[in-house]
Amino acid sequence: MATRVRTESETLAAIVERQTGSNTFLCYQCVRCSSGCPVAEHMDLMPNQVMRAIQFDDVSVLEANTPWICAACETCTTRCPQGLDIAAVMDVLRMETRRRGLKPPVREVELFTKTFLTVIGALGRLYEAGMMAAMNMITLRPLKDMDLGARMILKRKIRLLPEFVRPPRRVTPVDAPANAVAYYPGCSLESTATEYDHTFKAVCKALDIELIEPPGWVCCGSTPAHTTDPALALYYAAVNLAIVERMGMDRMVAPCLGCYQRFRAGAYEWEHRPDLAAGVSEKMGYEYRGTVEALQGLKAACAS
Repeated sequence: MATRVRTESETLAAIVERQTGSNTFLCYQCVRCSSGCPVAEHMDLMPNQVMRAIQFDDVSVLEANTPWICAACETCTTRCPQGLDIAAVMDVLRMETRRRGLKPPVREVELFTKTFLTVIGALGRLYEAGMMAAMNMITLRPLKDMDLGARMILKRKIRLLPEFVRPPRRVTPVDAPANAVAYYPGCSLESTATEYDHTFKAVCKALDIELIEPPGWVCCGSTPAHTTDPALALYYAAVNLAIVERMGMDRMVAPCLGCYQRFRAGAYEWEHRPDLAAGVSEKMGYEYRGTVEALQGLKAACAS
């Protein structure tokens, strides 16, 4: 990639540190992030090379496909010996690419992001059938995966009709027994991952764990939200945690790893980003007090 002349007064390193709190100059190129990345083979720059480019304020890194290929699995972040939030750095680079009016290097990822946010913004939860159909039409491949879709419909793994949901204005407190935990199924467990939902509920019943589904829960925002707008990502996490808090419960289990990740990240952001939290509180019409612990999986639910 050809290096472009920087026109911004603020360096990439400063932008990243302001947005994530990570000082990229602490990276000493141990390459642990790159060696652990599950999608590194599809990247044009390895994660450690992205960090080096930021150190040198090489704005051509905004043309790399790496931030767009990133699966936001957090493997790089957990492996970094310097405690740098590399996954969040990738988010910032995506947002910075858009802010500067540059063309996203992976068009399909940007289309997916916009379509996903449009769907959940309109319906509250992800309508997977509509999402897939919209992506096929936008990418001019209307019949893509039709054979697979038909088989999934026959197995009742795709919801044919959308569901319109909004967070409730009022939440009635529940008289939950000691063995109860709030249960956030997430969008996929009610559609393409229904077998996981059925299995989770069956095992909880056998273990005498009562699951109470929060009324009016909405999508967690998933990757499209936190790679687009930190405030939007925090809203989707906080609004669901706030519903559970208003129910009078302090534990919520999210079997989906992606949903769990978003709730844990949201809880952290709520505590450490009061500027974002204030705006989200105003949007929700409720000041979340941060009393709900997000759990992931049966082991966590049983241990609590």
